[in-house]
Amino acid sequence: MNCIRCGAALGQGAAYCHRCGSSVKGTGPGQRYAGFWLRTGAFALDAVILSPVLIGAVYLFPFDPSDAQMITTAVQGFGGNVRDVMLPWMYTAHATEVAYFTLAPYFIFCESSPLQGTIGKYLFKIQVTDLDGRRIRTGTAVKRYLGRFLSMLSWMFGFVMAGFTRRKQCLHDMIAGTLVVRRKPAR
Repeated sequence: MNCIRCGAALGQGAAYCHRCGSSVKGTGPGQRYAGFWLRTGAFALDAVILSPVLIGAVYLFPFDPSDAQMITTAVQGFGGNVRDVMLPWMYTAHATEVAYFTLAPYFIFCESSPLQGTIGKYLFKIQVTDLDGRRIRTGTAVKRYLGRFLSMLSWMFGFVMAGFTRRKQCLHDMIAGTLVVRRKPAR
């Protein structure tokens, strides 16, 4: 059995890790981290489920092209028709912003609930825990969700990190001190 926080080998019946001092509760033989593709599948399922909400939110908060005019006027010195180049990017940025703030309550509530994950995570049999294997609190779920912004800003590299970090953590998991693990079967 290994410590879920630092990975140190633990003796039989150990209650705390000898290296980092974290509780061993919630860890045990067979505790496995959810990898990149499993997490991607869960997110894709959530995206399909939430797409009507996102479409509605984008229509509820439409993009105002006059904002594009203000920005393109500021950069006219670069020559050419900057507006034609910038407009598609600005529509995409606006839709991303609306989606980010619209989905926040869903992810925060679900991940800090007894379900310990979104509908997609539940169906893929994975859950979000703290480093000691316990359910996360609302404040931790907020920190984790806000950390996703940094995962996105790095050209999505923060999400790809789950494919090669030791505990399969994304950047926002490291920021919030969380893990995504495979749910243990009910006994």
